[in-house]
Amino acid sequence: MSETMGATLKMSYAHPERVITPDAFDFNAYQDETIFHWDERRRTAFQQEYVRTAFAWHFERCRDYRRYAEGQGIGPEALRRGNILNRVPQIPTILFKSTEILSVARDDIAKTCESSGTRGRVSRVFRDEVTLDRLLCSIIAGMKYIYDIDNDRAIVLNLGPSTEEAGDIWFSYVTSIADLLYKTYYFVAEQKYLLPQLVDFLAEYRSEKTPILLGAPIMFKHLLAYMEEKNLRLRMPLGALVITAGGWKKYSGEAIQRDRLELLLSERLGVRAENVRDSFNQVELNTVIFECQHKRKHVPPWLKVIARNPTTLMDVGEDRSGILSYLDASNVSYPCFIISEDIGRVIGGCPCGRTGQVIEVERRVNRVESRGCAIKMDSYVAEA
Repeated sequence: MSETMGATLKMSYAHPERVITPDAFDFNAYQDETIFHWDERRRTAFQQEYVRTAFAWHFERCRDYRRYAEGQGIGPEALRRGNILNRVPQIPTILFKSTEILSVARDDIAKTCESSGTRGRVSRVFRDEVTLDRLLCSIIAGMKYIYDIDNDRAIVLNLGPSTEEAGDIWFSYVTSIADLLYKTYYFVAEQKYLLPQLVDFLAEYRSEKTPILLGAPIMFKHLLAYMEEKNLRLRMPLGALVITAGGWKKYSGEAIQRDRLELLLSERLGVRAENVRDSFNQVELNTVIFECQHKRKHVPPWLKVIARNPTTLMDVGEDRSGILSYLDASNVSYPCFIISEDIGRVIGGCPCGRTGQVIEVERRVNRVESRGCAIKMDSYVAEA
């Protein structure tokens, strides 16, 4: 580690041999190199089996979710047959701002995770070791099967704080756990963005390993502004990746259009436009969704996404905008059957050849849409 400008540039590396609970779900979900090439029949059968199993687990162990499901007339018996994916009760993510939702004992909680609170109140989500391990596995799967990068062939340059500094804030924590997979250098220390050190590191980079720059879009905007001010241009290795995550959030007024950001990154860093990728996650979701070279976000088979009408909550089908909702079978510590606050579309197919769902996140819900959804959800809660 090197001392610079009163702050420490931190490097961290840990081997990825974390103990993962060896059950059938983990083996089928994370050990199969073909998961993004399964046909529709296999993917649906997998989702049906493990969403049903997850529902039974949370129905039995989470009192609040059981009452909520019973208010809709749904229990394990109702989901034993047929296509269950549109019948599993989903909870609005706003409930995580006011209610502690748990399917395990409090003593089993390994991490309390908090949203950034850019829209007011903070969501608090509780994860046990198995749930955290499965989150990590979703990252491994995305990096390996979407980006085609193994653990030993890359290093991460994290434009954010280390795990220790990240604390409970979910976005910072998720990006920081890359050090469980790759040698990782952090360029935020003691709440200071170490831009000179980052640029020096990139200018002197000679390793054969693929450099991955990871951070929120605003951090790349600051990097580009610094390089423009210093009249700097670099030429990163051919396979270098830029991964944006977290969106612009409270910096939406400073947002740069994506194609413009890609152009600037290409001009200043020499990164190919096809290697500028976005990723998606939210604190209530236990899966990170990665983009292919065609800028399509590919959903792994343990996750089912349904776009719903904001007023009726009915499935609007493919290629139509609706509130994005998720059935994530990987979660143990709380029911990850959620209705988000994002408007987007579910798209079928991609030129890259991978199968399964693709999502496009368009924007956050507005007040009218939020109110319509709330009225519908209130009717369910009242019945519970």
